[in-house]
Amino acid sequence: SDPPPHRLTTLSIPLLRALLPDTLPTRLRLTDHLLTSLDPLCSYPGLASTLVKLDCSRNSLRTLDVSSLTSLRILIALDNPLSSFSALALPPSLARLALSGSPDPKSVPDLLARCPDLKELQVTGWSEADADAAL
Repeated sequence: SDPPPHRLTTLSIPLLRALLPDTLPTRLRLTDHLLTSLDPLCSYPGLASTLVKLDCSRNSLRTLDVSSLTSLRILIALDNPLSSFSALALPPSLARLALSGSPDPKSVPDLLARCPDLKELQVTGWSEADADAAL
């Protein structure tokens, strides 16, 4: 069956042109859709240098590549079927990351190496033992 009309399944540059204001936003919420990719968003002209906070929670993202969003500091990607931290391509500028699921806590050092500014990591779905293993 088709998704409800207000729920996006794909993004495109023309669609983003219609949705985004003329002055590019510093914060963007793309929640509660059925998106499987944010590639058009990441290649949208000028957005890489303006977008600071992105919330793409409750979508259908199995992988997430936002590495081209070089000014991004906060990424909230709760309730997506992300398989692991390795499914994430993140900009080094990232300071706060919120995910759900149960990515391998042993992969946190790799994540920190890729995002040296990361100060806050929230993973809903981790047990207390997972959180301890990540430290």
